[in-house]
Amino acid sequence: MGVEPDPSYQPSPIALAFEWVGRILAVALEMVLPGLLGRYLDGLLGTRFLVLLGFVGGCTLALWHLLVMTRAKPKAGK
Repeated sequence: MGVEPDPSYQPSPIALAFEWVGRILAVALEMVLPGLLGRYLDGLLGTRFLVLLGFVGGCTLALWHLLVMTRAKPKAGK
């Protein structure tokens, strides 16, 4: 019913580069944004620990995401 994808299709090197740039940017933002949010909340609430929780949580999330992204995909037929 649907169109079958061409198994011999190879994306261009530029397309692959943009795909990896997007992945790297996502991981970098996952590391930094929670810490910045924690810093903002620390200033708002007068605390000093949320920035640390933000950076630790963000780095943990980014590392997990990086491992998931780079996991080898199973080959078709196996």
